[in-house]
Amino acid sequence: MVFTIAIPTYNNDYVLRAAVESCINQDFGLDYEVLVVNNHCTDNTQALLDEYKGKIRVVVNPKTVTPAENHNICIQEATGDYIVFCHSDDTLLSDALSKFHGILEKRGFPKKYVLWGRSMYRDYYQNWKKTGLQLDQICSGFDCFKAFFAGGLAPTGTCYSRESLRDAGGFITVEHRLAPIDMIVLWRLVLRHFEFEMCGHIFFVREFASTVVELATKSWMDSAVESVGRFLDIITPHEREMFIHYIRTARTNNFDTYLAFRKKGLVSRKYLLKNLTIQLTKNPLHLFSSRYWKILRRIIAW
Repeated sequence: MVFTIAIPTYNNDYVLRAAVESCINQDFGLDYEVLVVNNHCTDNTQALLDEYKGKIRVVVNPKTVTPAENHNICIQEATGDYIVFCHSDDTLLSDALSKFHGILEKRGFPKKYVLWGRSMYRDYYQNWKKTGLQLDQICSGFDCFKAFFAGGLAPTGTCYSRESLRDAGGFITVEHRLAPIDMIVLWRLVLRHFEFEMCGHIFFVREFASTVVELATKSWMDSAVESVGRFLDIITPHEREMFIHYIRTARTNNFDTYLAFRKKGLVSRKYLLKNLTIQLTKNPLHLFSSRYWKILRRIIAW
């Protein structure tokens, strides 16, 4: 079986039906499975899922686990060669699997591979194009870090080679509920020699996003620092050496992430001030941005 569509869900019965319907009604000629992992829901989720008996496979967790752990249960339970996630407050377009299959077939069904496309909400292309990377082309090596220092992919509508993702450790568990785990997962996959491709087609719709909130600067920094620390804990010493070498030699305008590196002692104050000066030279209008003054204060403080 080529695909498993996985829906990790927790107390989202009010939007779950649309997600399930979008997954079971794919315009795709080959067999695929829809796997729903019920994270010990306390609402009407299980009754709703019972209506789809025979069309989906349901796993019920004996207790509620973290979102990252629930995604990893999806990976362990899935039987497809590739796993496509669909969060319960999102929907896949009806031709999503057909599009994925066409691209994967053209690429020779690669391992260590992550494929995604455009969306109607929180479209990752805004980050992708800032790096100079192109749509519909494979990105590999340290160039991939450029795309993922500004944030991570929403799991919905992203297709992973399942065994490779599992063997690489899957999703990373951290304590902060809104920590950017999707970002640090991708960093680890870059270090594990994965290749990445963003397609120009639209694959999914995000009309809602239950985990999207505006965090205060301190809260965001606390979560970012925790994620960076967790990432450094789980990679090998050699991977850590390669990662630190890259971030110390690359020019950056992703100061939010690099401030977290500074907090963990990975880059110097001089390095960040130099890069901030370069950005201001390129665009002096940044001097009138409160964000850059906040960054400068934090660089000096840290």
